[in-house]
Amino acid sequence: MKKEFIVLKPQYMSEFQCIGAACSDTCCSGWRVDIDKRTYKNYRKINDKKMATKISEQVKRNKDNKNEDLYASIQTNGGNCGFLNNGLCDIQLNLGEDYLSKTCLSYPRVFNNVDGQVELSAKLSCPEIARLVLLNPEKMEFNIEEEQLDTRHSYRMTMNSSQSIWHSCFWQVRSFVIEILQNRNYTISQRLIFLGFFCEKLFNISRSSDFTQSQIMNVINEFQTKMHNPSTKIQITDLPKVLHVQIKLLMEMLQPRKSNHIRYNNYSEQTSIAFALDTMDQTIVEERYSEGYNNYYKPFIEEHSYILENYLVNQVFERTFLFNRSSDILEEYTLLVSLYSMLRFHIQGVAAYTKQMSVNEAMSIIQAFSKVIDHSPLFLKSLTDHIKNSNFDTWALLTILVKE
Repeated sequence: MKKEFIVLKPQYMSEFQCIGAACSDTCCSGWRVDIDKRTYKNYRKINDKKMATKISEQVKRNKDNKNEDLYASIQTNGGNCGFLNNGLCDIQLNLGEDYLSKTCLSYPRVFNNVDGQVELSAKLSCPEIARLVLLNPEKMEFNIEEEQLDTRHSYRMTMNSSQSIWHSCFWQVRSFVIEILQNRNYTISQRLIFLGFFCEKLFNISRSSDFTQSQIMNVINEFQTKMHNPSTKIQITDLPKVLHVQIKLLMEMLQPRKSNHIRYNNYSEQTSIAFALDTMDQTIVEERYSEGYNNYYKPFIEEHSYILENYLVNQVFERTFLFNRSSDILEEYTLLVSLYSMLRFHIQGVAAYTKQMSVNEAMSIIQAFSKVIDHSPLFLKSLTDHIKNSNFDTWALLTILVKE
């Protein structure tokens, strides 16, 4: 059933259409496909005997799971969904969209609800979304439109700006965070460091039991003034670059991640070879890393910084950055920096290995990275925990991680 909603969404969502069998990395492969209870019950009622038999073979109940969205799952065949047929979905072809599970109906879309208004964005693990988001050299913009949406979609996050003092500043904080990330007078690294200073100030204020809305607004005003002050950029530029700590931390963060995604594994292997990571020789690794940065990564990203800018802005919008109920300001910023740093490490590594980089290759790396990393909550939590449990001051360590 569809219903009219007021929707806030990035402009790319108005252009998005699934390209089906033409997709270079099908969403019907590489992960478990969950079936919600309502869809499962509908499968038990279908009259198409051939499809009923196939569903009986391919869909298995998760009897130990009490979550109705994880009521059952589809069996995989060589990593592919059991209903994948020449790049298309047998269920949609034979039964129609109404019989798709919530997971399949929604992906790659992400739905949030803020102040009763739907926020719609999408995951960059979808190649078509990655193309629309990352290859647009213009700053990401947002529209409010009326739209017919299926009522079965689930919200990743529901919040109201009246629920607390902190939440009352949601719109102002988010607007300024995006303003920082889209300020092209600074490099991407400098923007993230400045964002870190802003987040640290907010974090310290929010830890007080009696902080006020005016204190938050004063911080926003203070940092807006700082952002337009030329001395701020000089101060960030003069921060030390602690390369050996940066490389060591990135190697530790990436080491435990295993994948069955061939293209991601190839990119990881190329990065390892380019930086001679297997030698475990700090001097050699630093030399290779610096050479790759100066000769290939830096010239490319100076011309195409919008790629990572759009990646970060999409993350901020999709994740309702700094306002997740399960994490605090420090954890949110830690995750954003971790994702960016690992991504940059891969792009820099592949550029050093191939001695070149193109916008299409960078997009491909980000899409593969997103499919492997972005859909693994346990791995994402392990990243933030690893940094939090280090022997360094966390805010200082995060600055080291992004400093170029």
